[in-house]
Amino acid sequence: MEKLKDWKLFQKTYQPAYGSYIDSYAPLAYDATRVLIAAIKKANSLEPQKITKALHDIRFNGMTGVISFNAEGDLNNPVFSIYELRDQQWRLLQTIGGK
Repeated sequence: MEKLKDWKLFQKTYQPAYGSYIDSYAPLAYDATRVLIAAIKKANSLEPQKITKALHDIRFNGMTGVISFNAEGDLNNPVFSIYELRDQQWRLLQTIGGK
């Protein structure tokens, strides 16, 4: 997580605000929320069809990287990380994808 853009700021504000450990999915949830808010603003509407169109057109620079979607709604350039459990510790083996 330390390699994520804006991680230090996220960590500094998250822990005091919520008083808990940062789950490994928190940065993804944070970016997903910010992308949705950006799409709502871009659509200037709460109508699902308008928000969906805005999501398809959006290119968002999030903490976890650039977020954009293809015509089918799939992530462009998704990133996958492969971990191994060794000696009761998760170790990153490989990261695939992304740019």
